[in-house]
Amino acid sequence: MRKVFSEKEKSWLGLLSAKANHSEQRRDILKEKLKDVESTYKGAKMRAKEYVKRRKKEKKLYDRCLYDLKEYECGLRMDELSAKCLLYADDKVILVVGVQEETCMKRLMDVNEAREICKDRTMWKSIASDYPLGKHVISPSNRESADSETCGSRSSLENFSSSSVVSYMVGEIPPPPMAP
Repeated sequence: MRKVFSEKEKSWLGLLSAKANHSEQRRDILKEKLKDVESTYKGAKMRAKEYVKRRKKEKKLYDRCLYDLKEYECGLRMDELSAKCLLYADDKVILVVGVQEETCMKRLMDVNEAREICKDRTMWKSIASDYPLGKHVISPSNRESADSETCGSRSSLENFSSSSVVSYMVGEIPPPPMAP
């Protein structure tokens, strides 16, 4: 038995089928957009991982080159604690302290300020540091007098186990005693 539709029913069926087609097309479009977004996200995630790997490699290379440069310019060696006082043409003194496999600590100081520090007998500064061979401090009893032209000379190091503060003055510091 065949059902005969009136004109009004035919128009409603036409609208419903058009709506169904539109919904299906829209669903397909949304699925395609979702696939595009997922592929873009996966690509971005892969690029981010590659970027992180590349940055780690560059950082290792940069750190090695930077240490080589410091060793070349400052005379630092891996097996000792040393400090160099370098005077540049712009009247700046750079004090560089190097410790085993650690980065250098730098302090810029105006030369005139350094001379005043020597005259006032307040040439000692403190740096918080924890050395691999133990904690060391320069003995304050070995300071040079304020009349001296230099801001310091070789000073003895003694073990100081209650604090991790290292005092230093501008000048050369001998290497710490090696552990037996």
